[in-house]
Amino acid sequence: MFDFAFVAVKYIPYNVSVSARTSAGFGEAVSNVTFTEEGAPSIAPRQININRINVTHMNVSWAKMTPQEASGFITGYNIRYDSVDSSRSKRAAVLVVVDPDSSYKVVGGLGYTQSYLITVSASTSAGEGSSSRPILLQG
Repeated sequence: MFDFAFVAVKYIPYNVSVSARTSAGFGEAVSNVTFTEEGAPSIAPRQININRINVTHMNVSWAKMTPQEASGFITGYNIRYDSVDSSRSKRAAVLVVVDPDSSYKVVGGLGYTQSYLITVSASTSAGEGSSSRPILLQG
């Protein structure tokens, strides 16, 4: 029996092969692809686009992340939007969680003349990752 340890990058596939050795030689190898432990995404989703559809709705879209970019399987995307007044001071934030297979969300309930700061992040089973840079949607 061998016992070894190595430092592994989060959520990287490894092909592990094992075979027995006896006085007659080596047995047939058995292989399996396994992944290292998932981590929270270390980068934010990219290609964020925000468009006001009408006075009360906006469309938020992003490029889907690969499991390698996300350090695991995406369990959801998170859209946060904070309303800002004319002095751009933050108010209460709203969180919208989006299905992991989606790359956009239409968000309703916006104020008629309100401006918003919007960010997008991704989550895995290990937690939420970095948020995108805030984008200002003018009211």
